[in-house]
Amino acid sequence: MKACKVCGRIGERDRCDEHELGERPRGRSFDRLRLRIAERDHWTCYLCREHIDRRLRHPHPRALHIGHVVSRTAGGSDDESNLAASHAECNLAMGGG
Repeated sequence: MKACKVCGRIGERDRCDEHELGERPRGRSFDRLRLRIAERDHWTCYLCREHIDRRLRHPHPRALHIGHVVSRTAGGSDDESNLAASHAECNLAMGGG
């Protein structure tokens, strides 16, 4: 038996049904999600509050990254309300990936 990493409930897995992470978006659906979040956040990094240049692409350090406001390891979800636009270097400096 294991305890849920988020709420401590005892069960078979390290996350209870309520806190299961589920599938993360990939491919085109992730591209649309990234754009939706960047637009919602007005292309502003939530960590340093500076503008994100939409023309920059990976691996440029100032390119768009999508970060978790509350990390997944701290119980945060992949829900859009927990995701925010950031620069790659800002997000990676915070330990994001």
